Formats: sequence, structure tokens, C-alpha cells
Amino acid sequence: MQYIWAVIWSFLLGLMISYVIPSMTGGHFELELGLILGTVFSVFTILFTVLMPQGENQEDPTH
Repeated sequence: MQYIWAVIWSFLLGLMISYVIPSMTGGHFELELGLILGTVFSVFTILFTVLMPQGENQEDPTH
């Protein structure tokens, strides 16, 4: 489920970036750029979470 949400948010953020930055510079919105950015963000996020080392079991700090 976490990967589904990562993909959804990545595509939303990619589309937002491809809309806001050209709007500030006087350009126009390109859907293809937003989809490419969303794909790149999705792959990066999923690879980052898969390759990140898991934390070791630590002792309870209250003892």
C-alpha cells in the first residue's frame, strides 16, 4: 500500500512542478514533462525505500 501512495504523490508532485515553474517563467504546461517527473520521482522513492538499510533491534532505553 505504501508504494501505491508513493506513486500517486510522486505523480501529483511531478505534475505540480511542471505547472508551477513554467507558469512563473512565462512558459506553458507540458503534460509529458509532468509524467516524466512523476515516473522519476516514483522510481527514486521506491528504490530509496527498498535499498535503505533496516534499523537494528535496539535495547529498551528505559532499562
